[in-house]
Amino acid sequence: MAEVYREQDSGYPGITEYISYDALARVLFSEKQTIVPFLGAGASLIYKPLPLQVPLTKPEKKMVDAACTALGLDPNSQAGKFLEAAVRLAWEMNDSIVLPKVNVSEKAYERVLNSDKTPSANELAEVFAEQGTFDWFEQPAKKLAKLFPNLDEKLLREVCHAAAKITGVAGTVPPLLVAASYYSYKEQGEPAWKLLKSLLSNKSTPTKIDFLIASWAWYYMQDIGADSLLIITTNYDCLIEKALDIAGVPYWVLTVDKRNQIVHTRFSDLVEEYFGPRLYKELSQKVKVEFLAKDYHLMPPKPLVIIYKMHGCITPEIDSIIISDEDYVDFLRHDGPQHQMIPATLIDLMDDKAFWFLGYSFNDWNVRGLYKSLAEDEVRYKRPEYTNRSGYHDCAVMLHVNPYEAGFFKKKSRIHLLETDLTAFAERIWKNMPTTVQDKLKNCKAAL
Repeated sequence: MAEVYREQDSGYPGITEYISYDALARVLFSEKQTIVPFLGAGASLIYKPLPLQVPLTKPEKKMVDAACTALGLDPNSQAGKFLEAAVRLAWEMNDSIVLPKVNVSEKAYERVLNSDKTPSANELAEVFAEQGTFDWFEQPAKKLAKLFPNLDEKLLREVCHAAAKITGVAGTVPPLLVAASYYSYKEQGEPAWKLLKSLLSNKSTPTKIDFLIASWAWYYMQDIGADSLLIITTNYDCLIEKALDIAGVPYWVLTVDKRNQIVHTRFSDLVEEYFGPRLYKELSQKVKVEFLAKDYHLMPPKPLVIIYKMHGCITPEIDSIIISDEDYVDFLRHDGPQHQMIPATLIDLMDDKAFWFLGYSFNDWNVRGLYKSLAEDEVRYKRPEYTNRSGYHDCAVMLHVNPYEAGFFKKKSRIHLLETDLTAFAERIWKNMPTTVQDKLKNCKAAL
């Protein structure tokens, strides 16, 4: 059965299982690769705690009761309590600074483009909805307009948006997969992958989790083992590559063209020096040959860090981006039990290793499908079943584990859920590293 581990100082009543960072640090910085880091969208974000939501207290209770009396409603009835909530919400709408402005000069696209921070899935969804002219509240407003024919439909859309914004009971934009699908269906402007590239190309500041993984890769490459080191990510940005560049780690990136399943290879600037002129020239010629992912058995002549961008990348100029509902359906359909979307040479690197899912929400069906496709692959479980907390269980680091996610993993004994944010997770791994590892990492730029 999956277990949930939380921070020791979290204050959760009755929680006896806490995250064992010293054990995790030993597993990560072992002499060979025992885990495969799987970086999701949350790994590219800088976590900031949400401000505490202040309860709406205005207007005074006697004013609400007077409104109920004027309308002939019992203040303690269901209708009376609904009116109280509506009045308080209207009061907040009237003077709230969080209300969306109707005539803002900066659109979502410009706001994300001009920011130096990687956008969240919600921010990307806002851009796709904006660029595709997708009004998330159009249908709810139409239904309300039938109930209240004297109210303008456009005004009702604004009311729905404002209510969702203030209360948080609903999202103000459609889910990213839905917004990207709608944008793709309309085929207005740039293709989805080009729009993403324009938004992400200037995002170049790695997060603490990126630097942790880069430092781990640097540590591994100091005493090169027999195998290459594998990192998997579904992120489209290049932050993990940037962190590896800072650390001085040579790597190559594999992406798969979603249209024809052809594998594309991209080398970092340090690879030529690492291999030497002769080996680099030979390898460069080999990677020019087009192979389907299922037939791709090319391995570097010397152990190297390999990054597999499972859902594509903004570099190079190919359509490898998996972002819409249709993209995910096609990916899972083509991948199947034979993993035809995964370069065959990586299957062996995944075997006998645990996955660390960093920055994923298992609320999304696509993430659950990905997990079931990879983490439950019985080929990976030729290793013995580990039961101690310092072993090689799959684990997922999640900001919050909700009841649905806990239920999804309830019968999956091969995964542990670690409830914390990724910034804290990376910082505590640093603090709990063995002294010998810390001493060695003093020469790694990414660890400073």
